[in-house]
Amino acid sequence: MPQFIKCAAAILLLTAGIFRPVYAHHSTAMFDADNPIELAGTIKEWQYSNPHTFIILIVSDENGDDTEWTLEGRSPSAIYRLGWTPNSLQPGDRIMLSVNPLHSGAPGGNYSNIRWHDGTPIDPTLARPEQN
Repeated sequence: MPQFIKCAAAILLLTAGIFRPVYAHHSTAMFDADNPIELAGTIKEWQYSNPHTFIILIVSDENGDDTEWTLEGRSPSAIYRLGWTPNSLQPGDRIMLSVNPLHSGAPGGNYSNIRWHDGTPIDPTLARPEQN
């Protein structure tokens, strides 16, 4: 029995060592969750790929200057269960969303609460509205 316990302990330690880096990869420390912002813009690209979805969003400021934001979302496997697909968003779609911006100040962040440009929550299981 002592040999079995040693073997089980070794497997447990090895398994913990393998999964620890995976858990660390999913840190959100780079995002400022204490100071969320709202963005509105036009989708340049919707990346529905592992390990995270991304929205490349063109945001125009009050002077008409455009800034390209790179916004990270949840994994495709997590949002697929909610009805999201690679075709849920298209280049040219106008959207609004909440963003936990990067601490660095670069135009990027982690998005949530995604809505159409009129404020209607996006339900990927429904037909796409007309964009005007």
